[in-house]
Amino acid sequence: MFILKGCPKCKGDLAAESSTRRMEVDDDVTCIQCGYHLTTDEQRRLFGRLVPVRRRPQPLPALAPVPVTLPIRRSA
Repeated sequence: MFILKGCPKCKGDLAAESSTRRMEVDDDVTCIQCGYHLTTDEQRRLFGRLVPVRRRPQPLPALAPVPVTLPIRRSA
């Protein structure tokens, strides 16, 4: 996950490496520009300010029409 302009030292972009989708305080958070590593207290303050992004539900894929073969009626 990237946190734009979140570095307390240079105001650069942070890269947070986590093994799961949720961010934990023990994760490695490093500035891309200056290489600064956030301490645990800085991570807590930063994660407290983050706003979760709601993702819009994706529309269901359109189903292809199934060809239906009707029985042919023959006149007698």
